[in-house]
Amino acid sequence: MATTSLRRWLARMPSRRRARIRRAFTLVELLVVVGIMGMMLAITVVAFEGIGRGAKMRAALMTIKSSLALARQYSITDRTFCFVVFPDDRVDFSAVTNLGATRYSAMFLCTTARWSRMLAKWYHLPRGIVFDRDRQPPAYPRVLNVFDRSHTNNVSGIPFPVEASNQVDQLVACMRFHPNGRLHQPDTITDPAIIVTEGTIRFNPTTSELLDYFKQPNAPAYMIEIRPLTGRTKITELPPTP
Repeated sequence: MATTSLRRWLARMPSRRRARIRRAFTLVELLVVVGIMGMMLAITVVAFEGIGRGAKMRAALMTIKSSLALARQYSITDRTFCFVVFPDDRVDFSAVTNLGATRYSAMFLCTTARWSRMLAKWYHLPRGIVFDRDRQPPAYPRVLNVFDRSHTNNVSGIPFPVEASNQVDQLVACMRFHPNGRLHQPDTITDPAIIVTEGTIRFNPTTSELLDYFKQPNAPAYMIEIRPLTGRTKITELPPTP
């Protein structure tokens, strides 16, 4: 009876008013729209996060390339050897305790003619990007990770760090540029390469001791190779970090 009365009421209602009533959304339709908007928001957040991570990696690669180019230019200009040092957990920073954060995340430039001062400054990777100390390049053993101390091409004894008042020679992982601009390699059989990936480090601010070195699993990784004769760099994308 109630249904019949409702139908009669709707039949007597002007068509324009009935159209306005029919255009209203039901609760189910509103819930569907809210769900779709939530899914779109989640996809957008993930996309922007990926863009931010990609920007950090690109910035890290540009920092490495520009630092190597600067070191090569200094070696040619000053007619001396220029070193690009990559601090690892074997470097003794006890004389300068504020440099612990440079391990696996920064580079240092110096020349044999200017041990007492930096050429410019420390070159730090963006936060969240680290040097991969363990992974070897695909062309191993012809190409070695710069942190591989098993080969003389990757190690030199130099006064380091220059900020210390009591400088002592330390064996450091590094790349060396000859005064003619070429990459200096006592053994021309192997070439050094730099590999970067996503990760973090923790250190003791008092002693500069390395506490934790973490690489993000399944993160993108890139390798920077240097042409020994020309000093040109080549960037290669590697499979994700295992």
